[in-house]
Amino acid sequence: IAFDDQKISHIASSKPIFITACPDHIAQMLDKDVSNAIQVALPQTEVIVKLERIKGYARIIVSNKGVCIDAENSQSLFDSMISVRSESKDRSLHLGLGLYIARTITEFYKGSIAIENEQDASGVNLQILLPLQD
Repeated sequence: IAFDDQKISHIASSKPIFITACPDHIAQMLDKDVSNAIQVALPQTEVIVKLERIKGYARIIVSNKGVCIDAENSQSLFDSMISVRSESKDRSLHLGLGLYIARTITEFYKGSIAIENEQDASGVNLQILLPLQD
């Protein structure tokens, strides 16, 4: 409902995946990640959220088609008050806290978060790894 003009798709794991985390924290983390992907996505493109199991982790990938990031400085995007956008699609001020909050939540649950360009330079993938529940 919040992003009614943006196509968002999800690809779910075929089997249930369980992690130990507060659902509100995970919802907030995903809100920040998906909001960020929508803000930088090209018009009329799709944002895809994928969930899968990989080597003891739940892996969430948020993908968008759009401007690639400077790979050299990609990890600094997760620092507080960092933004590489001059303005957002809705012309609002962007404070650079979304990915910082997502990183903080991910690290609290002993996970990791990273961002990288698509190999064909058509967009960006944000990857979150969270340990599976024992």
